[in-house]
Amino acid sequence: MEQTINERYIQFAGTKAGGSQRIAVPFDINIGDDIPVTINNHNIIYNCVKAEFFDNQDGTVNVVYVLKSTQE
Repeated sequence: MEQTINERYIQFAGTKAGGSQRIAVPFDINIGDDIPVTINNHNIIYNCVKAEFFDNQDGTVNVVYVLKSTQE
């Protein structure tokens, strides 16, 4: 049975504190996709390294896309 995605989030990986807060996004991301992020007028490229799925027990799932900077 295929489950419907209810909510999508991105999370930035790589900090010693275990990552950052999740940010809601309205679109799907594939593992391996490069995602341009603009911070204070600077463009930084992040790569989707993982997708984590969380079952809502109602036939839907939430997905967290973990992004890692390509500049590291």
